[in-house]
Amino acid sequence: MNTFRTCISLSVFLGALMLSTASYAADAFFTDLEELPIMSGLVENQAAAVTFETANGRIIEVEASGTVSAEEVVEFYSETLPQLGWEKVGDIAFQRDQERLTLRITDVGAGRVLVAFSLSPKS
Repeated sequence: MNTFRTCISLSVFLGALMLSTASYAADAFFTDLEELPIMSGLVENQAAAVTFETANGRIIEVEASGTVSAEEVVEFYSETLPQLGWEKVGDIAFQRDQERLTLRITDVGAGRVLVAFSLSPKS
């Protein structure tokens, strides 16, 4: 009987986990910020990447664009980044260890958005 309850509980848990996952998955990770997933539907603009190493830590800017809504971007990163150790500290700002990650989402028209990610040392 215990094994049956365990199997049912596990099935319910896995089903809930699958339903709670954002409808967009990560296809890849940014080239210059390997721990940051690229949401499916977005394409990295590698030419826009800027990377600096300072005495206080890394400064990295990357961007991606695609035919997704700003709301979908916020939902995806709000659900995904905490699973990677990032703590949400604002609508589109996160921190982990001594770093802060902020997102800037711009509607560029025709159903497309441009998402700029800025990583910097925490102030």
